[in-house]
Amino acid sequence: DPLYVYRRELVTTWELRDRIEIGGEPFLQPIRVRGPEDVLPYLRPWAGLAEEHLVVVALDNRMRITGHAVVSVGTAASTPASGRSVARAAVMSGAAAIIVAHNHPSGEVEPSPDDIEATRRLAAACTAVEVPLLDHIIVGVDPQGGACRYASLKSKGVLP
Repeated sequence: DPLYVYRRELVTTWELRDRIEIGGEPFLQPIRVRGPEDVLPYLRPWAGLAEEHLVVVALDNRMRITGHAVVSVGTAASTPASGRSVARAAVMSGAAAIIVAHNHPSGEVEPSPDDIEATRRLAAACTAVEVPLLDHIIVGVDPQGGACRYASLKSKGVLP
């Protein structure tokens, strides 16, 4: 059954949060998200990857991160952003709300027109399953200094 296989992979992916480190410290306490800068330490592991990854970060009703699911892995220039995959991950995680994030291997975090259009499609899919999409964050590593950078599409006015 394909749904069972997907659910099994999703649960396994959610369990990976126990192995994530933030600032060299194990991820032990829930992270409360008030803005994009609060979720940035959680997203750092994806910032410098060579291929784009689309990640759904699940939040509980107190806006605490409860886990994540990698729903798409693409190329150095793009990754598929399926509303169906994002909505499925949101529902199966039991999230009260989600944040979607993806990395730009180039380090340039400015959203492309495709990123903006994908964000609108993903927001519509999440609305349909009654799990709000709070933000879409693009992360990357600055090629000059190696610092993690981000852009929030909510801050740019793409999401309400």
